[in-house]
Amino acid sequence: MAIGAQEVIKGYKLALKFIEGLDEKQFSKWLEGEFTLGLQEVHKSKKVVKEVDKQLVVYEEALKQCQTYEEAQIYLQGLKLSKPKLVELAKSLSACIKSRDNKDQIIEKIIQATVGNRLKMAVLGSKVGS
Repeated sequence: MAIGAQEVIKGYKLALKFIEGLDEKQFSKWLEGEFTLGLQEVHKSKKVVKEVDKQLVVYEEALKQCQTYEEAQIYLQGLKLSKPKLVELAKSLSACIKSRDNKDQIIEKIIQATVGNRLKMAVLGSKVGS
């Protein structure tokens, strides 16, 4: 069975979403060939469905509207979220955090996972088009 154009586009979108989730260090190592992308089978029967916090969705959407690191940082600091809430937001954005990260480090990783990756992909897109 041949793969159609729509399936290829869907695959590109999934790959792009994964790449956008990488931090700068992971992305650099991937480009240098130190990391590889792989496929893993998902066992849906073991997947735990968790109710999405509606407020997290609001925060995520607001972060998508931020055009610069500074704008995102002002927004997140203005929310005055607790560390557990920041951890929850970071996890929902697939930002890689550690339990010992402080609030400022978590905010930085959230910004990197949203605005930083979007800006990085925009730069890469403009270089490819050149």
